[in-house]
Amino acid sequence: MSNMRDKEDIQLSSSIVIQDEADVYSFASMAKHIALQLGFTYFQAGLIFLAASEIAMNSFRHAEHGVAIIQVTDNNKGIEINIDDRGPGIGNLELAMKDGFSTRQTLGLGLGAAQRSMDEFSVKSSASGTSVKMSCYLPIPRQLIDTGVVSFPVVGGDVNGDAYLIKGYEGDKMLVAIFDGAGKGIQASKSAEFVKKQVLENYKLPLDDLVRFCHEKLLKYNLSRGVEVALFRITPDSIESLIMGNTSIQADSTQHLSFFFHDGSIGTSLPNSLTVQRRLRPDQFTFVMHSDGIKDVNYDSCCSDDLFAQRLAEQIFDQYAVVNDDATVIVLKG
Repeated sequence: MSNMRDKEDIQLSSSIVIQDEADVYSFASMAKHIALQLGFTYFQAGLIFLAASEIAMNSFRHAEHGVAIIQVTDNNKGIEINIDDRGPGIGNLELAMKDGFSTRQTLGLGLGAAQRSMDEFSVKSSASGTSVKMSCYLPIPRQLIDTGVVSFPVVGGDVNGDAYLIKGYEGDKMLVAIFDGAGKGIQASKSAEFVKKQVLENYKLPLDDLVRFCHEKLLKYNLSRGVEVALFRITPDSIESLIMGNTSIQADSTQHLSFFFHDGSIGTSLPNSLTVQRRLRPDQFTFVMHSDGIKDVNYDSCCSDDLFAQRLAEQIFDQYAVVNDDATVIVLKG
């Protein structure tokens, strides 16, 4: 990835009225240009170009009047595109989002593929017009947050009852989670993967609201296993955590941090009150998250500053994973 230029050197915004195909190309080209200025790779800038082209072309072909705006996000970590028109709206939005749905006049990318090209994508459509908002962010540099993960089922098992999520977003934030389905095997895996899906679709919610939301969903769909969880959010200024059950979050001893955990599990016995711990983000840190298949970790002996996060995760797994349980370990270094 190329280095991001100073904000003073970057074109921060551009807008255009979509009146013909030349406007569509000009708009998409400007989106690509700004993306390259920010430091996106040529590949990702090309995806942004295609997504912008498809949405702008739809606006031109199906609406009387379209306005397209590109702007750099407030944190200077991404690009945001808004396209609004006064057309008749999208009659069947669900169908329009499916792969292969496209008019002959468009690039054939489709709304669904445009959505996959961007980090955030939303569509609002009615009889008075359609509004599309989409954003794409630079990846978080490894020197700011380095991540490593190892996750395997019980020795001899084919299905992992653990699941995990490492979700970077907005160019400078990260949500990390471990989901431990009760027991082992396919039923534990189904519950853990279900909760993971809910978190991935709602990752910006406050941690306590996220747990309550997942609890209600798991009850609604009547999945047979509860899920213990460790949630950890890193922002430029703070760290937040919520732990439930036998999952764990630990910091290296130099941080002098301890983490509160709740009894219970999502889908079975949710506590009446959920505590989210919030602290200032340390200048330097090593955090280790793991399921209960990792036991009796000597964090001081293994948390070496010389190791990348992935190598440290592998070392912890090799030394402390038990043979009779699914096991997952995530390491975060910054």
